Amino acid sequence: MTMRPAKNRGSALELGDRIERLARRVERLSVSRHDPEAFFEERSEIVAELRREASRAADVEDYRS
Repeated sequence: MTMRPAKNRGSALELGDRIERLARRVERLSVSRHDPEAFFEERSEIVAELRREASRAADVEDYRS
């Protein structure tokens, strides 16, 4: 099934920028002895955002094929 990308999906450059921001968040990610749960919450948020970006990229690729 071919899906058309939504108008606000953005260009490949914007996708790259969003992924770069996620990479920076991963670089700063660390476990705090004062709030160890915050690490796992942030990690889960990053994983969810990466999966959304991967889905968007797949939608755009499907549309181009």
